[in-house]
Amino acid sequence: MDIFQKFENIKTYKENGITSVHKPVMLLIALSHCYKQHNRMMLFSTLDNEFKNLFLKFYLEGEYENSYSPFGKLENDGIWEVDNSINLRRTSAGHLHKKELLEKNVSGGFTEEIYTILKNDKKLILSIVKYLLSKYFPHQQHSQLLSALELPIENVKTLSKEETNANSMYKNKKIMDAINKSFKSVSWGTVYRAGDQNLFQDFYKPALKLTVSYDRAVGFFSSQSLVSNLQGISGLIKNEGRMRLVIGHPLDDDEFAAVKQGYRLSELLDDLDTRLREMLEKDNDGLSLNLTLLSMLIASKRLEIKFAFRKRGMYHEKIGILSDCEGNRLVFQGSANETIYALDEGFNAESIMVFKSWQEEIFEAYGTPCVEGFEKLWNGEQPNTVTVNVPSKIYETIVEKANKTSEPKRLFDEIDSIYSKSLSEFFDEKRSFNHPTVPKSLNGKDFKILDHQKAAIQAWISNNYKGILKLSTGSGKTITSIFAAAKVFKARKAKNAATVLIVAVPYQELARQWVDNLKIFNIHPLCCWYSREKWEDDLKKELLDLKMKAISFVSIVVVNRTLESSAFRDLISTIPEDNVMVIGDECHNHGAKKTNSALPNAFYRMGLSATPYRSDDDEIDSHFPNEAKERINSYYGNIVAEYSLGDAIHDGVLCEYNYHIVPVYLTEEEEEQYEKLSAEIGQLIAFGVENLSSSKRNQLTMLCGKRSRLLGAASNKLSALDALVRTIPTNERSHSLFYCGEGKVFDENNSNETDLRVIQAVSRVLSDAGWRTSRFTSEEKPADRKKIMANFVQAHIDGLVSMKVLDEGVDVPVCDKAFILASTRNPRQYVQRRGRVLRKAEGKEFAEIYDFVILPVGSSFSLDALRSAELERIDDFVLLANNRFHVEKEVDRLNLRK
Repeated sequence: MDIFQKFENIKTYKENGITSVHKPVMLLIALSHCYKQHNRMMLFSTLDNEFKNLFLKFYLEGEYENSYSPFGKLENDGIWEVDNSINLRRTSAGHLHKKELLEKNVSGGFTEEIYTILKNDKKLILSIVKYLLSKYFPHQQHSQLLSALELPIENVKTLSKEETNANSMYKNKKIMDAINKSFKSVSWGTVYRAGDQNLFQDFYKPALKLTVSYDRAVGFFSSQSLVSNLQGISGLIKNEGRMRLVIGHPLDDDEFAAVKQGYRLSELLDDLDTRLREMLEKDNDGLSLNLTLLSMLIASKRLEIKFAFRKRGMYHEKIGILSDCEGNRLVFQGSANETIYALDEGFNAESIMVFKSWQEEIFEAYGTPCVEGFEKLWNGEQPNTVTVNVPSKIYETIVEKANKTSEPKRLFDEIDSIYSKSLSEFFDEKRSFNHPTVPKSLNGKDFKILDHQKAAIQAWISNNYKGILKLSTGSGKTITSIFAAAKVFKARKAKNAATVLIVAVPYQELARQWVDNLKIFNIHPLCCWYSREKWEDDLKKELLDLKMKAISFVSIVVVNRTLESSAFRDLISTIPEDNVMVIGDECHNHGAKKTNSALPNAFYRMGLSATPYRSDDDEIDSHFPNEAKERINSYYGNIVAEYSLGDAIHDGVLCEYNYHIVPVYLTEEEEEQYEKLSAEIGQLIAFGVENLSSSKRNQLTMLCGKRSRLLGAASNKLSALDALVRTIPTNERSHSLFYCGEGKVFDENNSNETDLRVIQAVSRVLSDAGWRTSRFTSEEKPADRKKIMANFVQAHIDGLVSMKVLDEGVDVPVCDKAFILASTRNPRQYVQRRGRVLRKAEGKEFAEIYDFVILPVGSSFSLDALRSAELERIDDFVLLANNRFHVEKEVDRLNLRK
């Protein structure tokens, strides 16, 4: 029997000139088992796993899941048999059913006659292996395939590259046209470090264009990685390449212990699927297109993803293995996470080392361990790591969210267009990423710093780079401070000095707005809010890179709550004071003892606020203003620049407004309660606030708050609001803000006689009057607030109903009507609220302000003081109003100056 001839005569499937390698792969696996003297018959499940691993590892042409085809079809070649074959179901094409093969534990292998001859002649086995390799596989993969099959490489001298049969799977003309170079044709660096090179432009982009296989292990992974690798990933698809991706996911000790024992795994995967869905909700052209690319990889079985669960804090190995059409490999290892920031110059100081397979000695020492390490990780053989397959529902989530309308050719055209439009400037070599740069334009107009902004910066510099800018709401405090920071960075960089910019803000909503404004100046900050796991590692690394002089600039936006945390303070304390610039937005919040003590040591200090601190006369419900003022001044210094609301209106920075008084009279019961609370407050402060004990101070604060909420929830406000809003025509209702108090009102419609929060009651009144409104408070999720704000700007709803979220810094210039129901006597709040509605916007000529003024009916010391305080606010509003004479007549009619 001529066994060799039988192997030469096996029939293989061909399509479009491409020979299927399914049978040769199955034969190579069986020959390796025979060489190792294993049993003749092998379980299909065993062969299936080995078959799949070879296909994925070497990115072989065809479907790796079709192992059932050669398992059954080899019987027709007279060298193979399958257990109980006659009783197994077959398709019309003669294929066995994979599900049945697995369920019935079917075995298969060489015929007994073939097996006996081969088992006793290892040289013959190796000769057949040599023949199969030379005929069906590219020369560059021979040694790697032999190694994977655990066959002796030195005993199998295969044909040379030129001798390899023309039927090699890589003779596909389409692929060869797409990949006209090998890795060897490019001069690759040994180390790529952001700051010296651009990782994306210099390495990722050219390498992925030549890649047919891509193995990647990352500590973390985000949607931005797809945008940043946009052109490279599309090149991988054009090359008909495959990708295996391992995504690290940190777990706490107890979580990891549970997963290792097989518990909580489904819960974790459900959570990851939910997080993925939230990530995919973002409206981003680049992300949308790349989801389509991902779905193409998934649909063609060219992408496999696994999660690697490890204990939190453990090092996550970050390696990449790329192979070209000739089997050459590039292995890179280092700190580059796949985010758009990590792949560009100047952010995170990411660095990678690159090892080339054709530099054999170096590759054996450094590249091969990475390849073997990835395989261990992929196969779940890595110690202290649990590797799991991504469940099908996560693949389905990606496909579900992908743009299904784009055909491949059109998709690549769209990608090239968006890449050029969105990323060409991003990767412009003339503009280093995350290096503060003054923009050429802002809001479609040439950028120019205004006179009052320039004067404020000069005053701050003259005061040794310290001081508070008391600039009115809407006058450009944010842009002023970022411009100053850019100038500080430029001056320090000229002296080779590093700069750390820390922006401290009260709320997350304001923090996000700062991030957007900083990007205008090419500043991409670390976002330090939410849980520390989301920012701590990145901050540690950036500060280390700064210390090692790999980067010269770090920027941070932090909310006050995180600023106060020991984790944040400990890290920031390591930065030399001379390198730090702190911008405290709404710095009046930094008078609180805990927050003030957490402010970083910094040479450059700038406080921003339209109302930096309160004086004794500012708010009758606050009796401890001086301590806060002293703390603010001790950190930032005094006010060095002022620009009032009147200045801003006069200069055309803010728009003009009409002011309307809406009188709201207290009920008899509310007046009695107000006088009672005022009497208790008077008793406490009679002997001087400074002499009060801590408990008495807390009692005073509680009483003041209670009295303030009483006014905020005055019951007649709702009827006054209802009467007013019904007079406003439907076509004039859009872009309205409603500021509510924080108290509760009696709910007449509820049989349980419970109380409604004021904001709920106001929303109900507006709804009953036919207004379309949404609540905008800290209780709404960030994603929901973003959607609500978009609906407001586009006039899909008439108004926003809020309490305090819109008080500080949140920018809504389209708003042209404000209904102030909160009844605050705190100038900080009503100045902020007035400024919010006076910001300029296209098509907006002036604003309307409706002030719900609380008025007592009776007369007493405390009630007269209330009337005077309300009149003081009215006078403040009237001073700059267009309709001041009309308002004065209304004041006289209400007899407020008696």
